[in-house]
Amino acid sequence: MGVALRAARQHVVNFTDESEIVIKNHLEAMECRDCEDILQLGIDAFTWLIRADQCIRGAVFSGMEYDADADEAIRELFKGWLRPCDPMNKWIDTQIKRGYHPENLEEFRKCEREVRSIVKSLDADAMTDAMRDLRDRALAEDRDGKTAEFV
Repeated sequence: MGVALRAARQHVVNFTDESEIVIKNHLEAMECRDCEDILQLGIDAFTWLIRADQCIRGAVFSGMEYDADADEAIRELFKGWLRPCDPMNKWIDTQIKRGYHPENLEEFRKCEREVRSIVKSLDADAMTDAMRDLRDRALAEDRDGKTAEFV
């Protein structure tokens, strides 16, 4: 009876230890999967943000009246896209330390670099109210045919 009891005890210990490890690893793997899903949401949001920006700028280029509110909305969306990046990067680091590598990490980091560059240029190009007024008047004059064409 002693051998059977020791064997049973050892198997129960192995079962509980291994199940804890497997469950922990499974939960960590699932967390990495969640991380990939959130990164994909960021990538998708970036794609749509760039598309919206291109549509707005293309419309103005095609002769549609400049919309300062739409331009400001795009600026705020670019800045808003960056808000979750610091906590996301900490979460990504946790995944990497655990030995996981989110599949779409490089694409996400490329998007992040681009948005940071865009926001930096938007901040550097920030216009005063007087400059915005001059820009808006110049666009109106061009639209009304009151400017000479540059050749």
